[in-house]
Amino acid sequence: MSEYTNIYLRKKGVPLLKYRTIADEDTSSLTKEEYFSLVEEVKAYNKSINEGLGCELFYLGTTPSRQLQVLPWSPDPQLLTTQMLQEILDFYSEEIEEEMQYIKRNEEELRILEDRIRSADVKLYDKIDQNIFETRSSINDSNDTLEELRSLMRRFEFVANMMQDTDNAERYELVYTKS
Repeated sequence: MSEYTNIYLRKKGVPLLKYRTIADEDTSSLTKEEYFSLVEEVKAYNKSINEGLGCELFYLGTTPSRQLQVLPWSPDPQLLTTQMLQEILDFYSEEIEEEMQYIKRNEEELRILEDRIRSADVKLYDKIDQNIFETRSSINDSNDTLEELRSLMRRFEFVANMMQDTDNAERYELVYTKS
């Protein structure tokens, strides 16, 4: 099961809901029926947190959490600071740059292979042709990854630009969860 980071825009001052567990409750004096009722109540409460976190204004499901180590994992919603947001943007900038460099190296290798195949004898032709195929596949995969990274970065840029507006920054805050 993949773990994803989700970002919510919420009004400042609204209480931030926390998840409940049975371990948090005093169950020592409960009957079996009361205990099961409490379990259902906790499940319903946690489902309501999953559905909104008290954050009805804006929701953004983003990226696999393993990619965003800058955001500490927590089962409860946490404040997303502007510094964290900038670190996320820096992370994606670095990832995009690395992917572009990888594509550039593969394109150069492809040019070399294409020059080599023009003068290859029959014995080497199949081997060079296979290398060309693999290099082109690698470039295509890298282009797909690059587009995905750019898309994710645009989402975070959107959020960052939204919070640069002073009116928004005064009235709203960002929280994130890892689910």
